[in-house]
Amino acid sequence: MLSSETLEEYRRMTPGQRLALAFRLSDEATPYLLAGTPEQVKRKFELLRRENDERNRRILEGIARTRPPFRWHCAAPPREFPLRFRLWDASAITGRLQTLATTSAQ
Repeated sequence: MLSSETLEEYRRMTPGQRLALAFRLSDEATPYLLAGTPEQVKRKFELLRRENDERNRRILEGIARTRPPFRWHCAAPPREFPLRFRLWDASAITGRLQTLATTSAQ
């Protein structure tokens, strides 16, 4: 749990500052994520993906509980939504970390 002072500091940050902090923390974690055999690294990223998916599912369920059921304003809903809602895309971060590992290994 973060202290109230730390939470207030995060709230005062601009989106750019928060993004820079996230990238810095990712850069610091990269050596630890990429340590081990390729199979161990693969399992670490799979675990991260599962944890992220589970967290996103719980967040979306919480949002769904706070809103009334959606009603279409037309005769029938569309067959398929063109966009998918995802709070965290682990594949983008995984690709960035793998690029960092490749460049640092050279």
